[in-house]
Amino acid sequence: MAVCLLVLSVQACKLEIQVPANGWVGPNSQPTAAIPNCGPNKTCTIDVRDLSLNVEFTAHPNQGFTFVSWKRGRGGFFCGGVTTPCLLDFPNKWSNWGSSTNPKEVNFFNALQAVLANDNRVFFLVPVFNQIPVVNAGADVEVPTGNIVTLTGNVNDDNTNLSYTWVQISGLPVNLTSTNGIETSFTSVGTPGSSSTFRLTVTDEHGAQGSDLVEVVIEDDSSQISVVADAGPDITVGENNVVVLTARGPNAADPLSTASFSWTQISGAPVSVSATASLPANHQITFVAPSGASVADIVFRLDVIDPASGNSDSDTVVITLFSDGAGGGLLVDAGTDQVASVADTVFLHGFWGGSGGGVTGIQWTQLGGPTVSLSSTSSLSPSFTVPPNAAGRTLSFRLTVTDSQGTASDTVAIAVVGAVTQVLAGDDIEVEVGGLVMLDGTYASSGNIVSTLWSQVSGPAITISSPSSLFAASFNVPSAPVGSVIVVRLTVTDDQGVETSDTIEITVIGSVTQVIAGEGQEAKPGDQVTLDGSYASSGNIVSTLWSQVSGPAITINSPGSLFAASFTVPSAPAGSVIVVKLTVIDDQGVETSDTVEITVLASPGANSSSLAPIIDFLLD
Repeated sequence: MAVCLLVLSVQACKLEIQVPANGWVGPNSQPTAAIPNCGPNKTCTIDVRDLSLNVEFTAHPNQGFTFVSWKRGRGGFFCGGVTTPCLLDFPNKWSNWGSSTNPKEVNFFNALQAVLANDNRVFFLVPVFNQIPVVNAGADVEVPTGNIVTLTGNVNDDNTNLSYTWVQISGLPVNLTSTNGIETSFTSVGTPGSSSTFRLTVTDEHGAQGSDLVEVVIEDDSSQISVVADAGPDITVGENNVVVLTARGPNAADPLSTASFSWTQISGAPVSVSATASLPANHQITFVAPSGASVADIVFRLDVIDPASGNSDSDTVVITLFSDGAGGGLLVDAGTDQVASVADTVFLHGFWGGSGGGVTGIQWTQLGGPTVSLSSTSSLSPSFTVPPNAAGRTLSFRLTVTDSQGTASDTVAIAVVGAVTQVLAGDDIEVEVGGLVMLDGTYASSGNIVSTLWSQVSGPAITISSPSSLFAASFNVPSAPVGSVIVVRLTVTDDQGVETSDTIEITVIGSVTQVIAGEGQEAKPGDQVTLDGSYASSGNIVSTLWSQVSGPAITINSPGSLFAASFTVPSAPAGSVIVVKLTVIDDQGVETSDTVEITVLASPGANSSSLAPIIDFLLD
């Protein structure tokens, strides 16, 4: 809290809000002209004139950033180090001085004005915003089994104190050489077509985290590496223009720079070709279009060869020429419309022709979409990197060429595909009726995710708790027939409204029940036998039943009682065995049972062994 004394009519202190580029600051109540919102890259000065001022300020980070703290500013500080909303509070100090006509109060005000007349103190409110790490775990790769795979991530963040964590989340287990560096490696394992997924998580010094997934797929063998060549779209160009041809066909298994690229002119007037310095050798070449109204089309072939397998592919591009005398005036072509992804490098290829007076100016202007930084605005072939906020939008540009006769222009559009998002709802599982299912999903995205949602697709109705939580959503399996399948979907939505989803299946299995009918007993005819059973079950038990399996016939009293069932041992030969079964049934109709044996003993006086002592006594 800053402390500055104010009088109602004289400014005695100021509050200066200094806001960096990554957020804004505003009062929690409705902004006013005196106390406004202060936007990114702004400095707002507020004259504090109210002795009873009570204003609470909150820092609002931009998307992709978090608020860390209030920073101590120069010449004074305000809420230094506090992460909660900042309260500026100057309680009324004059409530005990009576009315404004009280001489004591009037004298105090007069004295205070004299002291503060030259008080120009300024207090500073400076929010600190922290960028959430933007992580790229690298491109997915396809390799033979037994190969050394190196995963190299990269991160865009405004902190230098970063920690890294690699975790394998699917596939046959491998031994990572490092789990806490930006790079790790391992020996690939698995059968053709199988895959392993790894997550790189980066944490900055303020605890903000970003992560990304990379997938490693086992290919059939090294000879099956796919190579695709793309020489680019056919173009039309004026004479004496600089033509730039860019190879667009990376080797599917190796980085672009490891493949062998070569260009060959196969028709048209010979031209002198040179490689550019912006890409590795022969990825991009340039030449000057020849002059002459009747010059035939120029055709180039691009050959791409994989150095490991020797596999190759080729593609051709046709350059159609027009001369100064062909069209009667300056002609301009901004190039072919393109499709790109976030973080791609896009090359614009402009052309002109038909200028009788010579070109004096070339100018590229961006017309639409999030602002990008062109490598040059006066080159026919500038480039730029697609920013993250361009996902799902179109970037448009106008090429304007000027000669001594005037100007001509043309436009080109680059459609940016939405963010690439991968979603995993988890592995399919089997759960008993009444069991708790914890939904544990993951995702990785090149864009900004704004929501996650678990929802039921099919199966017995469930109620999902915390459905918008990626990790804490859960539900209990309802009473349903064994074998029923509950399908739940995890949907992830980015800030462009693009939804990506995955499903998980939960199969209902019968409850696990254990039944014990009790220990075996011995009893004489006429004895009362009490049956004492027990059970343990993960489901809901709806009935218990004692029944006879074999042996001398008995009548069971209270056969539906677990503890109170009983019967009278009938007259039967000694050694006879009565087998009784206890059956327990759950609410899915699943029966589980156990048996107990009761052995019949001889009745008194029923055999010679019981009379022998008496006979011996009488003969003695």
